This record gives sequence, structure tokens and C-alpha cells, in this order.
Amino acid sequence: MLNVYDDEILENLKSNISLERLGKPEDVANVIIFLSSDMGDYVSGQVIGVDGNQSI
Repeated sequence: MLNVYDDEILENLKSNISLERLGKPEDVANVIIFLSSDMGDYVSGQVIGVDGNQSI
């Protein structure tokens, strides 16, 4: 999805993310795995942002 942006724009995006990197599909997959496991069985009705604490 981000392949259409040049390096300058991508670096600007990264600078607004606490982890200083763009998200990967695995980042979303890990949340899904957690929520579908027994560890997430007490979580309900939440909005979970998988955004690296993006500040923009």
C-alpha cells in the first residue's frame, strides 16, 4: 500500500510513530492471535489501535 510514496514521505511518516517504523501485517496478526487465544478471553467491546502510537 505504501509503495507509491517516495522515501521522504515514508521517513516523515516514520518520524510520527513512536517505534519509528511502519507497521507490518504481523503486527495486526499478533493482536488477532492474542484476542483469539485464552489470554484475550476477558477482553470485550474494545477498540484496539494497532498503529505504533502514531501521533498524526
